[in-house]
Amino acid sequence: MRPNLMGPLRIPLLLTAILLGWCALPCRAHPTRVAEADAKLAPDGTVRLAVTFDVLAFALNDTPQRIADPPMNELLDGPAEVLQKSLADAQQRFVRHSALKADGHKCPLELRHFPTLADIQKWKDAGVNPRLPVMLELQAVGQLPATARSMTLQLPAVLGCVVLTIERPDLEPEADSLEEGEESTPLGVRVTAGAATASSTAPVFTTIPVPAPATSPAATTAPAGETSPVWVAAVWGMVLGVLLVLTSARRLLRRPDRPALATSRAAAGPFRVYLLAGAGIMVVTAVAEYAMGRVPLCTNGTIRFWVGATNGPETSQQLTDWYSFTHVLHGFILYGLFRLLGRGRWSLGLCLVLTILVESSWEVLENSPFIINRYRETMAQGYCGDSILNSMSDIVCCVLGFTLAAGLPAWTTATLLVVMEASLAWAIRDNLTLNILMLIHPFAGIRHWQMAL
Repeated sequence: MRPNLMGPLRIPLLLTAILLGWCALPCRAHPTRVAEADAKLAPDGTVRLAVTFDVLAFALNDTPQRIADPPMNELLDGPAEVLQKSLADAQQRFVRHSALKADGHKCPLELRHFPTLADIQKWKDAGVNPRLPVMLELQAVGQLPATARSMTLQLPAVLGCVVLTIERPDLEPEADSLEEGEESTPLGVRVTAGAATASSTAPVFTTIPVPAPATSPAATTAPAGETSPVWVAAVWGMVLGVLLVLTSARRLLRRPDRPALATSRAAAGPFRVYLLAGAGIMVVTAVAEYAMGRVPLCTNGTIRFWVGATNGPETSQQLTDWYSFTHVLHGFILYGLFRLLGRGRWSLGLCLVLTILVESSWEVLENSPFIINRYRETMAQGYCGDSILNSMSDIVCCVLGFTLAAGLPAWTTATLLVVMEASLAWAIRDNLTLNILMLIHPFAGIRHWQMAL
C-alpha cells in the first residue's frame, strides 16, 4: 500500500515553502566596490600596506557584496557612540584575521592607522554622491626577516574580494585578485641584511600588535613530524563512527519492528518513496540557497573532505568540519522527537522525511542575514554563511545521526551525545548546547572564553 505522504507532511511542507520563499527574497544592496590593497616592500624588508575598503560594511561584519542599504544608513546616521564601538571592534578583527607571512611563517604586522569617527564625518560632510559605500583607507606596517625568500598576504574574509598589488624593489608590480579570506600567491623576495626595521622608520599612529597564538590544548599545533592529539582523537572518532554506522545498519535490516527498512519487497517500495521525497527536499533546499546568493562551492575552487580550522576562510565551505558533528546530534534529537510525537505509529521512513525537512529548513534559515549576523555576535567572526556543498553535507550528517539513533539502544545514543558535546567543548570551545545558548542570548563571558582559543 502506497503511504499517504501528504497527510502528515501537508503542514510542514507548507511552512517550509513559506520559509524558503521569505529567505530567498533578494536584499537591495548599495553599489559594490571591490577593496584595493597596495603592499610596498622596501629593501630592508619593511612592508607598508594600504587598504582602501568599504568601512561601514566591515564595521557591520559583512561583505560589500552581501550587505544591504538599511543597516549601512542606520550605522552612518545613528548615534556616534554606536559607530565608534563598531569601528573599535572592526579594528580588532582586522588585526586578528590578517597575516603577513615569510616562507609560510607569520611576521610582525602592526596596524598604524584605521578609519576613525572623524574620517567618516569628513566623508559625510564632503557630500559624496552616492554616499554609499564609504571607502576609506587603513595603513599597516610589517617586517620580513633577513632570511625571507618569499612573502604572502592574507586579509580578513569580511573584506570580500580584494585586488592586491605588491611592489618589490627593481621589479614590476604584481597584481593578484583574492577571494574572501584567500592567501596571496607567494612572491620571491630578497631582504638587505642590517637595514632599519619598520618600527624605527614608520610614522607613529595607534599601534596594535598581532595577538600571540593561543596556547590552549585545542589550539596547540604539534612539531613537524608529530601528530597533534586533537587529530588523533578526530581520526579515532571517525573510525568509531564508521563502525557504529555499519552496526546500526545491520541491526536495522534485521529488526522486524522496522517495516520501513525491512528487506521484503512489499516494504522496500514505500521506503523508496520516502527516500525520493527526502532527496527532493534536499534539491529544493539547494535551489533556494542558490537563489539566496549562496556559493555552490568554496570560493577558492577546491573541495576538501575535512577542514580543521574553526574560524578560517574554508570553515562551513567544505564537506565537513568540526560543526558537522553538531548536525549528527541534530539527527539524534530529531529521531527521538519524531518517534515520541508519532508514539511509535509513524514509520521510520516518515520520521526520516520529517527529519530531512526540519534540517533542510534550518539550513535555509541558518543562511539568512538574521542568523548570519547573530552568529557573528558570538565566536564566528567573519562568518558569511555556508556553501551549498556544506549545507548538503550537513543534511547528510543529520541523516547519519538519525540512522545511528534508529539502530542503537537509547542509552548508547544518549552516551554518544554527551561524549560528543564534551569533546567539542574541549576541542573548539563550542558545541550544540553553546550554539543554541549563544543564538538565544550572547553571553559576554562565554564569548570571551571562546575567543581566547
